[in-house]
Amino acid sequence: MTPTIANLFPHPVKSVSILDQHITYEDSLSPSETAATPKRIMVCVPGLGDFRQQFRFLAPKLLEAGNRVICADLRGTGGCSTGFKSFSCEDVAGDIIAILDNEKITTPVVFIGNSFAAAVAVLIAANHPERIEKIITLGGFFRPTPADKYFIPLTYVLFTSMWGAASWTGYFQTLFKDSPPADLSEYIAYSKFHFNEDTKRIGAIAGFCRANKGDSWKSVLKTKCDVLLIMGTSDPDFSDPKTETEEVAAEFRKREEGLVVETFYVEGVGHYPHVENPVAVYDAIIKFL
Repeated sequence: MTPTIANLFPHPVKSVSILDQHITYEDSLSPSETAATPKRIMVCVPGLGDFRQQFRFLAPKLLEAGNRVICADLRGTGGCSTGFKSFSCEDVAGDIIAILDNEKITTPVVFIGNSFAAAVAVLIAANHPERIEKIITLGGFFRPTPADKYFIPLTYVLFTSMWGAASWTGYFQTLFKDSPPADLSEYIAYSKFHFNEDTKRIGAIAGFCRANKGDSWKSVLKTKCDVLLIMGTSDPDFSDPKTETEEVAAEFRKREEGLVVETFYVEGVGHYPHVENPVAVYDAIIKFL
């Protein structure tokens, strides 16, 4: 049987064209709905190698709280087409702007980004401040790391069509710690199938891994919105998750007076705190908002 993972909402998956390719996303607002104005519009963006369904535990809670929730795939993976040639933070920032334009959303949104998507959030907030109300990051990467000089060359070996799916999924499952979700084995089975089905998707992972976050880091001081940094205390992607978070927070706090920067730590969880402990993450988000 072919592995599958369910969509987040009971509506057709949407897409927006980017040149001759397309980006897929889900929207909690049904095509026929003209409901009351939501409290907020929240745009959720996963980290590299994952799908919009990583928000399967958090998105329903945000929706139940009266928000409109849009969850996007990253170009080249998920439901997106696989003909993309570039995988920079700037590219993904443009993809998210295209989604907002496609939905005719002109009010500022709350951007919730995991991992790589944190750098994307900074670029949008710096270059399009009218589009972002607040930034919330989950295990966020904001800047180049010392390990990049060793890891980036390895991506040319690890993420090939022959064994890329096995390399990625083998690593992916190590990113969960104390409380892996009950459906993790099924999720990983789908992920392995997904990346084997079209090996260009593995190329997308490699491209995102090589993306330079330097411009995003330089743009932190240009942002003018409140920020919440959520981090799992056992996140293996960082040698010291708390120190990384506090250093990023310190950079954001150099901005003009009055802008809020908060940190929240989820004890014992890894790179996906919203998957391992969605209740704690949801509560932190609601308190921040």
